[in-house]
Amino acid sequence: MSYAKIKIMLFVSMLILVFSLFVVGVLASSHNINLSGTIDFSVSDDLLYIKDIRYRTSSQEGDGDTIDNFLPGFVSYPIELDLGKVDAEEDFYYYIDVINTTANTYTVDTTSETNNANITASGVINGDAVSPSEINESTSASGTITIFVDILSAGTVSLDDVVIDINEAVVYSGFEFLISQEDNTASLVSYNGGSENVVIPSTFSIAGDQYIEGNDYTVTSIIDAESNTTGAFYQARSYLQGVELPSTITNIGDYAFRNCNLLSSVNIPEGTTRIGEYAFSNSNITNITIPKSVITIDSQAFNSSDLINVTFESGSQIETIGVGAFSWTSLEEINLEVCTKLLTIGCSVFSNTNITDIYIPASVTSLFVDSIIGQSSLGTANYLTEIVVDANNQNYTSIDGILFDKNIQTLIQYPIGNTRTSYNIPSTVNLIIYSAFNGSRFLQNVNIPDSVTEIGSNAFSNCQALTSIDLPENLSEINNETFMGCTSLESVYITANATDFDAFANCTSLSNVVIKEGVTLLGVRMFANCTNLETITIPEGVEEIEYGAFYNCTALQTVSLPSTLTMIEGDRGFTYDNEGVFQGCTNLININLEECVNLTHIGAYAFYGTNLSSVNIPASVTRIERYAFGECESLTQIIFTQTENWRRTRNASVGAGTLTKGLEDASTAASYFTDQYVDYYWNVVL
Repeated sequence: MSYAKIKIMLFVSMLILVFSLFVVGVLASSHNINLSGTIDFSVSDDLLYIKDIRYRTSSQEGDGDTIDNFLPGFVSYPIELDLGKVDAEEDFYYYIDVINTTANTYTVDTTSETNNANITASGVINGDAVSPSEINESTSASGTITIFVDILSAGTVSLDDVVIDINEAVVYSGFEFLISQEDNTASLVSYNGGSENVVIPSTFSIAGDQYIEGNDYTVTSIIDAESNTTGAFYQARSYLQGVELPSTITNIGDYAFRNCNLLSSVNIPEGTTRIGEYAFSNSNITNITIPKSVITIDSQAFNSSDLINVTFESGSQIETIGVGAFSWTSLEEINLEVCTKLLTIGCSVFSNTNITDIYIPASVTSLFVDSIIGQSSLGTANYLTEIVVDANNQNYTSIDGILFDKNIQTLIQYPIGNTRTSYNIPSTVNLIIYSAFNGSRFLQNVNIPDSVTEIGSNAFSNCQALTSIDLPENLSEINNETFMGCTSLESVYITANATDFDAFANCTSLSNVVIKEGVTLLGVRMFANCTNLETITIPEGVEEIEYGAFYNCTALQTVSLPSTLTMIEGDRGFTYDNEGVFQGCTNLININLEECVNLTHIGAYAFYGTNLSSVNIPASVTRIERYAFGECESLTQIIFTQTENWRRTRNASVGAGTLTKGLEDASTAASYFTDQYVDYYWNVVL
C-alpha cells in the first residue's frame, strides 16, 4: 500500500493565562503555548474521507467545536486550522470524524512524545464501505479518531514527528459474547467461525457489529447462556481440534466443549476456578493439567472423553470433584496426592475407567453423594486393584486396599479389579453400601458376617465369578438388584424379605434356593430369568409374591406354596408391565394352589404360558385378574372349590360385572380362563 501524508498545518499562537503552580511556595507567572507542525496519517489517500474536525479543552463539556474554516475532504485535502486562544494549563482533544470507503475495519493506536507534551491517538473506524460518490453532509461517520495532547510544560509543542497509525483491525469472527457493562467483563456464549484451531481473545473492543482487537472488555468466562445443554462450541463440534484459552478465564462453563469429538488440544489457564458440567464430555482430549487455582470440577466434566492422564499442579486448591467427572474414560493415572484441600469426591467419579489405584487425601470428608443410599465414588472402576487412604484422614480408612469408614462399620468399596477369589468381610461391618462389590470379576466366595444388617442396592450385582452366598441372619431386607447378574451363582440362603426388584434376577446358574422361615415377602422379579432353577419351596410365613418374581424361569417344574400365602400379585402397569409371577415358566407342571387356604388374589398374567394341565382354586380366592391363565395350552381343568357369585368385567374395578355360571364344570372353567374370557377380571361379588 502506498501511503500519503496529510499535512495538517497547525500554527497556533496562544497567549494563555495560567494559574501559577506552587513550587517551593512561590507563585509562578503565566506562559505562552505555541502549537505547530504537521500530522501524518499512515493510510492511503482514497480510504478515508474527513467529515469534521472538532476540538475542546479538558474542562469543556460536550462534543467539541468544529475547527474554523474547516472544509471536508479526503485525507489528501489541504486543511488549515486556526484554534485561537485557549488556557495553557489545560490539555487538548482533537476529534476527527471520518467516513470509511472500504469494507475493512481500522483501529488507531499511537503515542508520541514532543518536547513539551505527550500526544496519543486512538479510535475505531467501522468497515462501512461508503462509496465516494454517495458521500454527502448527511452521511454518518464511520468512526472518530481522538487526538489527546497532554501538556507537560509551557513552550512550543511541535507536531512534526507525530504519525497516526491507522491499521486494519483484527476482527474476531465467529464469536458471540455476553457483555457486562458493570465491570466491562465478557462471557463467550458461542463460536462458529469455522477454524479448526481457535484462540480466544483475552480482551476485545466493539466496532459496529464486530468484535475487534482492543482492551474495552475482558473475557473471563465461557457459558451456556441459553441453559440448553448445547454449550458455547456446539456449532463447532464437528471441526474443532484445538483451543487456546486466555489467561483471563476464570470459569469454563457447563457444556462448553461437549461433543467436540475432534478436540485434542486445550489449555486450562492458571486463574481458572471452575470447570463446568460436561465441559469436555465426549472430547478427544487425552492429557490434561489442572492448574492449582481450580476449586471445582463439576459433574461429568470429562465424561466419555479420551482422557488417559490427569495432573493436578502442586499446591492444588481443588475442593470438589463432581459426580462422574472422569467416568467412561480411559483414565490410567491421577495424582490426588497433591490435592490437600480436596473435600468431596462425588459418586461414580472413576466408574468405567482404567485406573488401577486411588489415593484418598487426608482432607476428604465425603466419598459419595447420598449418604442414605451410599452411592460410592469409585464404583465400577474396572481395573481398580487398591484404594489407599491417607492415615490422617478422619473419616475413612483402607484395609488390604478396601475402603471403609473410619470405624470399619461401613464397607464402601471393594476394588473390583483385585484378583483375590475369596474375601471375609470384617466382623465389625454392619452396612455394605450401594455397588460396593458391583462387577468384581474374580471373587468366587464372600463371607458376610452376621453383624451385617443392611446390604445396599447393586452391592454384589454382576459378580460373575461368585458361586454361592449365605446372607447374614440379622439382615433387615434385600434391596434392588443386590445380586442381579451373578451368572455363576448356584446356591443362596435367603434370610430377609426382598422389598425391591431384581434381587437375584438373571442369575442363570442358580439351582438351589433355601428361604429361611420368617421371610414374608418375595419381591418384584426376585428370580426373573433364573433359567436353571427347577424347583422352589416357599416356606410357611410368606404372605405375598410380587409380580414377575419367577418370570421366565424356563426350567422351573415344581413350586411348593405355603398356606400363609394371601396374594400372587399381578402387573402394576409400570416398567415390567405384563410380567406375571410365573409367566414364561414353560415347564411348570406342578403347583399346589389348593393348599393356599388364605389366598385371595391371583394377579394378571400369574401363570401365563405355563405347562399346567390342572389347577385347584381354593375357596378363599375372590379375585382372578386378566390373562392369569392365558396361553396355558395344556390347561384342561380349573377346579373351583367355590363357584358361586363370580362376576366378570373388562375393567380392573371390583364390583358390578356379568354374573357367570358354569364354573362348577372344570373343563368349562378352563375354557373361560384360557380362551373365551381370558382378558377379563373376575371377582366374587356377594
